[in-house]
Amino acid sequence: MRSIISLVTVMMLSLLLGCGQSAKPATPRSGQSAKPAPASPAVQPAAEGAAVASVGDADFDTQVLQSDKPVLVDFFATWCGPCQTQGPIVDKVAAHYADKLKVFRLDVDKAPQTAKQYQITAIPTLMVFKGGKVVFNRTGLMDEAQLSSELEKLF
Repeated sequence: MRSIISLVTVMMLSLLLGCGQSAKPATPRSGQSAKPAPASPAVQPAAEGAAVASVGDADFDTQVLQSDKPVLVDFFATWCGPCQTQGPIVDKVAAHYADKLKVFRLDVDKAPQTAKQYQITAIPTLMVFKGGKVVFNRTGLMDEAQLSSELEKLF
């Protein structure tokens, strides 16, 4: 009984903190239909002035693993509330470290093979790749100071 109470407590705290969003969207309610995600190219350029582009299954190896610079990947989904909060923070960090770091967003719904390969079971997840290997991995929201501090350790 005590372990059940502990599990429920941990789950409630995760929800309150916005961490641990499952990497699967909720099932539509009765009477609603699921809308398929619109098709899009694997890499979408970032908006003008922004330092973040999208990456997908087709080009993950060339854009991320074979990069000559360290690469921060923001694993997210459009339906994820905490991911929407994390996005602007990643944008700021990308702009600040533009000369040292490449930054990409990977929509787990549009790139399921890569999400599965890197065992993304909750979002937002931030990973840094250096020389084709994961050197940093964090699930849940990170503020700008925390993320910058972790990145500074890698340069």
